[in-house]
Formats: sequence, C-alpha cells, structure tokens
Amino acid sequence: MTWTNETSAPEDIAVDRAWDALNRVLDRRVRVSVQMRVTACVADTLSFVTVVRSLAAGEIGRSDVRDEQMDKWARSDKRTAPTAEWDKHFSFQFAAAVKATYYFIRALQDSLYAALLEATGQQAGTYSSMQQCAKNAKNPIHQLINQALPDYFAWFAELRAIRNEMKTGASTGFGYRGVKGARDVRLILQHVDDANRHVSHGRELSLVDIERCLTQTEALLRWSTDHITAPE
Repeated sequence: MTWTNETSAPEDIAVDRAWDALNRVLDRRVRVSVQMRVTACVADTLSFVTVVRSLAAGEIGRSDVRDEQMDKWARSDKRTAPTAEWDKHFSFQFAAAVKATYYFIRALQDSLYAALLEATGQQAGTYSSMQQCAKNAKNPIHQLINQALPDYFAWFAELRAIRNEMKTGASTGFGYRGVKGARDVRLILQHVDDANRHVSHGRELSLVDIERCLTQTEALLRWSTDHITAPE
C-alpha cells in the first residue's frame, strides 16, 4: 500500500517510496507492532500533509483576493473600503494543521528509532524515543546516523524545540511573502513578554519548513533500509 499518487508533492512521494522500501525489509526483523507503528506514523504524516497544503493554498488564495480588492480601492475614489476577505476560521485551521504536522513528524522519528533498535537485536519499549538516541553521542545508532546523515540531529533538535513550544500552547500570527502567483503564507509563533506586557514575532513556519522535515525523514528512512540490509 502507498499513500501518494502522481499528483502528490515530490517530497511526499519520496517519503512514501522510502517507507515502502523499509517496510519490505522490516518484515520478520521486528515485532509486528513495531512495524505497524512505523506504518501508522507514515500514514498519519503523509495523509495530514495534504491537509496542510490545501489549507495553505486557501490562505494564499484569500490573500490574492484581498490584494485585488485593495488595488481596486486604490484606483477608486476611496470613499468605500474594500470588503475584508480574511476568514479567521480557515486561517486558524491552517495554523492548527501546521502545529499538528510537527507532532506527526516527531512521532515518526520515534517509531523509526524503535524499528532500528529491534532490527539490530535490541528491545524497543512503548516509549522508545529518538531523543534518547540524539542526546547520547555514545549510542551506536547515534554514531551511525551522525556519520551517514550529519545534518540530522541538528534538524531533529530544531524539530523537537518547535514541537515542545507548541505543547505549551503557542499563539500565532500570519504573514505573507512574495507576489501573486509566487506567494507563500507563514505561521508566526509569537513570543510573550509578561513583564513588559509585550507580544513580538518569533519563528516563522511555512510549507518550506514542512518540506524540510519530509526531506530529513526520507533520508533517515533510506539510511535505515540500507543499514538493516547491509551485510554483517
């Protein structure tokens, strides 16, 4: 079973194919529950990313309409303000979807670590976490990943930091970059200074960041397949 088709984004297809290759070599090497855990996390991630892309497209479409309205207003006698097209309901659906994607991608890293543990003769627990691997430079799996994918653990630390910020309840704003036809929408995580009662803009997240998550995940999937099938 695959989770993408010919119209899917290239990053999604790459993850799907890498998962399929790993899934084939996991058979009989790990417990069924661990293999199903990886499959569920891949399915959750790839299924939900399509929701994020759709909501992002809706945000961009509404921002294009707003720009057109403002242009018409600027060319008019300016006595009538344009109709607002911002729909907070859909905008905050987009915000929630971006946040949720980080949870799914984070869970996928944990499931892959569990599979790597069992495929190399160790026992994975229910809560085996990639963070256990990331923080222990002496962990044999850490050393192998770091050698093959030198950018992975820096990215994983960033992924975890973003997910942890969201766990505490991160308020958000929205930003738009580019011009009509080449525009993206950014989710802006807001920093709150209680002492000064001041809210400022922090990290910005967009589909580019989601695609980077998928690229790193696809690289780990491919490496895991090669590592598990490599001769002793």
